[in-house]
This record gives sequence, structure tokens and C-alpha cells, in this order.
Amino acid sequence: MDITASLGGQSGTYALNLPYQKRWQVDLMNGPHFDNGYHYNQQITRQILSAYVDQAVDQCNTTADPSKGYADGEKFRWTTEASWLVNNYLQDRSAAQVEALAKCVRSGQIEVLGSYNNNNNLQDLAGSEQMIRSLAKGTKDLAGQLGGTEAGGPLPSCHTHPALLTERQPP
Repeated sequence: MDITASLGGQSGTYALNLPYQKRWQVDLMNGPHFDNGYHYNQQITRQILSAYVDQAVDQCNTTADPSKGYADGEKFRWTTEASWLVNNYLQDRSAAQVEALAKCVRSGQIEVLGSYNNNNNLQDLAGSEQMIRSLAKGTKDLAGQLGGTEAGGPLPSCHTHPALLTERQPP
């Protein structure tokens, strides 16, 4: 590899041999983070997060449209921070909007996390049964309502209890 450096009007090219460099793959997860009650009260937070879901569904539909020509790996994917926001979405939106979300979940473009309210800090305070019950809403109950699998979408989540995950491979 040649490196060219310049300083004060002078420049030079230097040959540089680098030892083998490990190649890394970085996978990014698109999703929201919102501290309930920190910025707004719960009702306003609920409205904002439902609007996020609307935007995610719109992006999923746009990139899933065959006429747009997106390859599977180029399709928009989104991960909810907690299943609380999806539960509220199901209550606040029309049947057509809920079905549009369910279609995105079934296609694997939207993943619903198992943690109901992102209560990861409870792991030190709660017993195993309490943790598993808090995860059941996102892994079993919502999956049944949305027609998805127990774990939600295309990738297992670090927020989902490993005992409740089904085997999945990244797309």
C-alpha cells in the first residue's frame, strides 16, 4: 500500500506493508429508544411511539414493493424497543393499520422484542418466573395477535429471554 503525505508544500509517497487485518462485519439494528416519562408523559409518549410504528410500516411497505426493485437484504427492517409500544398500537389503530403491521412482522421486516417495557434492569431484582411472565406478552401473546412466531422477527434480540427464542438464522 502506498501512502502519500504532504506538509508545507512538500509531499512524499511511502510504501507501507500492513499485516493481515481482520475483516469485520457490523450489523446495525434500526429501532427507537424512548425513556417513558423522561421527555413527555405516558400518553404523549404512546402517541409518538405509535407514529414511529406507522413510519416503520410505511418504509417496510415501500421497500417490499416488487416494482421498487429492492433485494431482500436492502429492504427496510425495524426493531421495536419493547412490546409495550406494539400493544398500545394494536389498541389505538384501525384494523387495517394493525393488519399492515402484522404483515411486516410476518415478513420479518419488523421484529417485536419480547421485553414488555424494556425492564432489563429487573434481572437483578426479579425472580426467573417474574422475568419470564414479563416477556410472555411480547413473545407469545403479541405473536399470536400478529400471526408471527414467538420470537417476533428475523433476528433474535439481546432483549428477548433466550429460553423463549426459536432457532433463527440472520437473513
